[in-house]
Amino acid sequence: MLELFTAERDALREVTPAVPVTTNFMSILHGLDYWSWAAAEDLVSDDAYPDPADPESHVAVALSYDLMRSLKRRPWLLLESAPSAVSWREVNVPKPPGMMRLHSLQAVAHGADGVMFFQWRQAKYGPEKFHSALLPHGGTATRGWQDTLRLGADLRRLAEVAGTATRAEVALVLGWDSWWGLEAPESMPSNRLKLKDLLLAWYAPLHARGIAVDLAPPDRDLSAYRVVIVPNLYLCTAEQAKALASVTGELVVGPFSGVVDESDQVHDGGAPGPLRELLGVAIDEFWPLADGVTQRVRHAGGDVGLARTWAEWPRVVGDAVEVLARYEGGDLDGLPAITRNGHATYLSCLLDDLRPVLDRVLHDVPALDVPLGVEATRRENHLFLLNHTSTPQQVALPQPGRDLLSETDLRGVITLAARDAVVLRIEGDT
Repeated sequence: MLELFTAERDALREVTPAVPVTTNFMSILHGLDYWSWAAAEDLVSDDAYPDPADPESHVAVALSYDLMRSLKRRPWLLLESAPSAVSWREVNVPKPPGMMRLHSLQAVAHGADGVMFFQWRQAKYGPEKFHSALLPHGGTATRGWQDTLRLGADLRRLAEVAGTATRAEVALVLGWDSWWGLEAPESMPSNRLKLKDLLLAWYAPLHARGIAVDLAPPDRDLSAYRVVIVPNLYLCTAEQAKALASVTGELVVGPFSGVVDESDQVHDGGAPGPLRELLGVAIDEFWPLADGVTQRVRHAGGDVGLARTWAEWPRVVGDAVEVLARYEGGDLDGLPAITRNGHATYLSCLLDDLRPVLDRVLHDVPALDVPLGVEATRRENHLFLLNHTSTPQQVALPQPGRDLLSETDLRGVITLAARDAVVLRIEGDT
């Protein structure tokens, strides 16, 4: 399919060479490798419809936006979003005042250089007649139209942000081959290992700390990152293992990694296959947890975590391996749960709380201290502060600067109104 598309793209350019080629990634089948597809594109675009009824939806959509930015490591386009309610959920909750603007600014904060909507004028008939629009049925007197005007004015004020980059010192590794293999139906030790859930489990605490994250394929040069996190790499080739071994910063690898090769054939000696020397462990047996079963994990510092879905029976094979946490109780009692070999950490379980692991590896990564529900992210010298809560929040600015939205100078501690935003230009700071 990729070769066919490339041929069609080249043919199109022979006729209309000025036409950029883009693909809406929301509409692509799950079975395509986005890294390869994006390489053939001029512009990455996406559809995004976070649920207004879900107070945590902004975290998952931030992860998808960072993926869009990472696919070509350049600005992208939000091709479709909803001004308010959609028409295809069981209950189609409208966006409360300020949320349409906030969601749009969030896309810009994560690298979008344009925000577009479905639909312009609300349809009068058909299956999407109750889907929101920039110009609603009620015309220019409506709240929706006033929100449209306000957003347009805001985006004009943010013109200088277009084209700017995001600098991330943390990478989340995402391998599409691994994704396909991991979620093969009716053939795995557990059908509850879902890659999107694994990515989000690591991304959410990073997002809460205001730490920028790139997503990257497992064979990319990852030497520029201070921390590289591999939530799962079920399918791992020798080349990918070599790329991970070249990481100079902290490396964290999640469970059920290095299990099969590119032909979905189990590696000789079992997991973690070509990662064994790097991680200093071997997995004797996978230990998925049944419904209602939990496995305690005690960290070396005394904190206790819980695994509810997945654990493993690991064996230390490296002479310098340090055990950071052990299983406590149950069939795995006393076995190493989290190990460290040099700069490489391996988790043999899925923990409810990953903060103790992150606290250990993020010591050199700058973070932004913001209240829960406030999102902080940067594009070069522009700091975006987005309040996703329904109450005002106090935020301490790391530096003074000029808010492009209100066109005022700000410093110290500010009050960020409910569902409001600040885009702070920090002079002399890149």
